[in-house]
Amino acid sequence: YNIPNIGLFLWRLDAFAVRRSPAFRVDDERFLFSPLGNNQQLFTRPHSEADITHLAEPLNVPEPISRRVLDTYLGQYYGPQLSLFLEADNLDTSVGQVQVCNLSDDGSTWAHLPVSKISIDPVLGRIAVPPGTPPVNLRVTYHYGLSLPTGGGSYERGKTFALGGGFASVTQGQSLQMALTATQAGGILQIADSGRYAEALSLNIPAAAKVEVRAANEHRPTLVLNGDWTVTLAPGAELTLNGLLITGGRLRVVAAGAVGTRILRLRHCTLVPGLSLTTDGEPVSPSVPSLVIEREGTTVEIDHCLLGGLRAVDNSEVSMTNSLVDATAPSGVAYAALDGLGAGGVLSMVNCTVMGKVHTKRLDLASNTIFAAALSNGDSWSHPVWSEQNQQGCCRFSFVPLNSIVPRRYRCQPDLAVEAALLEADQPKGSLTEPESQAIALATQARVRPAFTARRYGQAAYGQLAGPCPDEITRGADDESEMGVFHDVFAPQREDNLTIRLQEYLRFGLEAGIFHAS
Repeated sequence: YNIPNIGLFLWRLDAFAVRRSPAFRVDDERFLFSPLGNNQQLFTRPHSEADITHLAEPLNVPEPISRRVLDTYLGQYYGPQLSLFLEADNLDTSVGQVQVCNLSDDGSTWAHLPVSKISIDPVLGRIAVPPGTPPVNLRVTYHYGLSLPTGGGSYERGKTFALGGGFASVTQGQSLQMALTATQAGGILQIADSGRYAEALSLNIPAAAKVEVRAANEHRPTLVLNGDWTVTLAPGAELTLNGLLITGGRLRVVAAGAVGTRILRLRHCTLVPGLSLTTDGEPVSPSVPSLVIEREGTTVEIDHCLLGGLRAVDNSEVSMTNSLVDATAPSGVAYAALDGLGAGGVLSMVNCTVMGKVHTKRLDLASNTIFAAALSNGDSWSHPVWSEQNQQGCCRFSFVPLNSIVPRRYRCQPDLAVEAALLEADQPKGSLTEPESQAIALATQARVRPAFTARRYGQAAYGQLAGPCPDEITRGADDESEMGVFHDVFAPQREDNLTIRLQEYLRFGLEAGIFHAS
């Protein structure tokens, strides 16, 4: 009674499943949940509340699993349809066979290695088995955190498949390259599980053929490349990749075939920034691009993808929607020509986040997009975002650094904020001196810039706008949602709707506050 205020906690991250994926083997006694071999925080698969009067508990929300909570409520988190589960050599591992431990680094090994039970560390995503006979095939089911279904995963993707009809299928243990060779004349190759495929891959698609290589719906296979995945597209050929996690090498469209147009589509794919990750989640090759387009006349369509830098030959076109391009640093090269300096092909971006510099022949469209780019000391680039042909194209409702050269800007930041600050300070009109104007502009630029909760791929809050990020960006899109890859979360509108509805139910004098729990 007489509660003066109430707090509402919102979870901005969701939990996405990875089912029956091979654990990454460190040695015979140590494994990792992540197929990329990096530490990964495990998340709760939320349990629905059956009664509206029930007070939500950690089990009811998609939040990171702590060691203490998992140890106390192991039976509620561990199981085939729960938050995490292990299968050793095709046999279920019961809850009585596992325990929770802190498996942090201890010199060259891990601390608290087990004697009799399998140990799980949910904070680092690590598994340790007792000494003796190690499992040959350890499969894991777990959940990871992300803001939106992006980059492939165990979520519904059926409507994004490019081709219909019959398809060839491949599972772990079979040769993916042999299956690709059999399908490259035209058709669909579906990877039927979330397995791990470590091979050297190539694909040669003849003229006018259409090929789709996709993960089965609600699966995410990991393709560990032994070198570049080379793709040859003849004129009129189309290749669609859907739902794949690609690591270890670049996806490269080689300069071969006759003159003509060809299409490469990436849908719900992840091309790991930096090619692969260390155990701590750092990129192994931070300056190496993930996607290289060497063939002129190639049209690239990218949708709901996470990928590293791109290199595209001059006479090509790249369009992106709801995707994140990560050069692993603001001063890294996110998009350019093959040499990493010249202008890449024509570019258009809608609802995207770009972490790194961009140099394009022409920026046809940038809408609701964040260019988190900067020049380093002694940088050979003259501008962080640079479009060479600016008679065409438009940048609208986007964040573009002021020292960029782009087509005409419409309601972009920080331009709009600087203009508003100068107008407010210049009273009476004409009273501001040049040094005062410069100081106001610099202060506004320092305030209005994107802030991310996490910048490293593999972290749950990767690409998420942080709480201190200014409203000019978090509400700066054309529909007053946030700019960037997670625009379609519509977080500002949902919070506004919640605030409006709260006023209908709060008694007089009672106030409610909203807090972001993730």
